[in-house]
Amino acid sequence: MKIAVDLTSLADNFTGIERFALNVTEEMLRQNKSNQYILVFKEEIYGAFKEYEDCPMIDMLVLPRRNKLWFYQITLYGALRKLKADIFFFPAFPAPFFLRKKGMVNTIFDMGCWDCPDAMTGKMACYFRIMYRNAVKHSERIVTISEFSSRRIQKILGVAREKISIVYCAVSDDLYEEPESSWEKVREVYELPEKYLLCLSTLEPRKNLQLLLQAFAELIGEGSCEYDLVLAGRKGWKLDEVLGNIPQTIAQRIHITGYVEEQDLPMLYAHAKLFVFPSRYEGFGIPPLEAMASGVPVLCSDLEVLREVLGEKAEYFRSDDRESLKAALSRCLESGHVFPAREELITYSRRYSYKSSARQLCRELNIL
Repeated sequence: MKIAVDLTSLADNFTGIERFALNVTEEMLRQNKSNQYILVFKEEIYGAFKEYEDCPMIDMLVLPRRNKLWFYQITLYGALRKLKADIFFFPAFPAPFFLRKKGMVNTIFDMGCWDCPDAMTGKMACYFRIMYRNAVKHSERIVTISEFSSRRIQKILGVAREKISIVYCAVSDDLYEEPESSWEKVREVYELPEKYLLCLSTLEPRKNLQLLLQAFAELIGEGSCEYDLVLAGRKGWKLDEVLGNIPQTIAQRIHITGYVEEQDLPMLYAHAKLFVFPSRYEGFGIPPLEAMASGVPVLCSDLEVLREVLGEKAEYFRSDDRESLKAALSRCLESGHVFPAREELITYSRRYSYKSSARQLCRELNIL
């Protein structure tokens, strides 16, 4: 069987979507060595796949970088239209709009463009609504990352459950290994305080950072928080607007790292007192699971999907409720508060693995 995989998104911003595409594809290659693969990249072969350049079962197709819209709808479309494969797998973003191939498998991570359209521009919400409807119409299967997202896809797009494959996200194996970076180096590079609470995500509206900042500012004002707040991750839409209203006395206790290199993540997580995730909407929620994999306790909003993924191992507050978040933070920072043991958190996080996710995907696609 010949499988074409669109990995062009790996050349752009590296978020949970790209991490899923990378890890699931790597595991699929390791587990299914009897198939033929065509891996499609933008600008250059992504580093993790360079070891396969001389592998006879794998062909590499590298396309020139263009404007994003032009690239996905013209460049990528033109290249894929010429390929012959049994399966065309899109593990990050939907297939080009006009692509019509047998064996198309699209991944839809969530229904955010319907469920929280205010968290993106109107143009982007409209674009993804069009692309998702098109993907559902022309795909043999839809891959998604949680039971919650599956139910939302069924309800909004009218997809039969039998057409949907649930392939969970997971923690990259690297996070469980001995950290490559020293704490001193990581602290210096990202200018981290000695004692901090951590929130890691793309810094954008649906992550609800404003709620966290308000609750944090009130605790600081009351003198009941000795920790600083570290906001880590790629700068997203409307961040400046969110940060612009913070008083200087509070702002000096907030540290924004920007994008964190993969090898530095274990240290960043491990030295946090608490990982706080106030998101208003998720399709899965990788960062709190990564924090657990580092043995760090988690406080997050009580979204249906976060309860699905994190179970009883996390602390929760009422979603989008500042008073509930503030009270939960106070409770978690009390000296006598008992969290699950570090090893218990790490063991729980291991129930999700890209090995088992890739195995599930291959079963669903009949490519074992």
